[in-house]
Amino acid sequence: MPTYTPIPTPTDTPILTPTPAPLTDEMAIARIKEALTIHPIHQDTLEVEISRDRRRITISYETDYDSGSPQFRWQIITIGLTVARIIARVEPPISDGIRIAAMPTGREDIGLKLVVIKGDDIAAWSIGLLSDQVFISRWRTLTLMED
Repeated sequence: MPTYTPIPTPTDTPILTPTPAPLTDEMAIARIKEALTIHPIHQDTLEVEISRDRRRITISYETDYDSGSPQFRWQIITIGLTVARIIARVEPPISDGIRIAAMPTGREDIGLKLVVIKGDDIAAWSIGLLSDQVFISRWRTLTLMED
């Protein structure tokens, strides 16, 4: 029995990674819900909807994180990237982008964050024209605060 790990032998022909199959709206929604189960959000408040007329996806949920905390920012970024990876494969394309509405639990709409990710940015990022950092920097965030 060998006590070492054999080194892979290089080949003359490249091994192509197959392009994943396109997703329908229903398949994308199911994958998003499944992917978001690992995030610390209130799963019973999670809503995912794809608007057929505007080709936009809206995700809303409640979270225990304060909307100004670093944990909340990390959560929004990881959810945005997760959803963008999935919807980049949807046919017909989600051309109007992503809307993420995150509400701190029990705040009655105070501190609601709405993150808008443009469809053109998703398309450019998904084919490598934008780095993660540039892609995230283009997201627009609105916060509903108390009067």
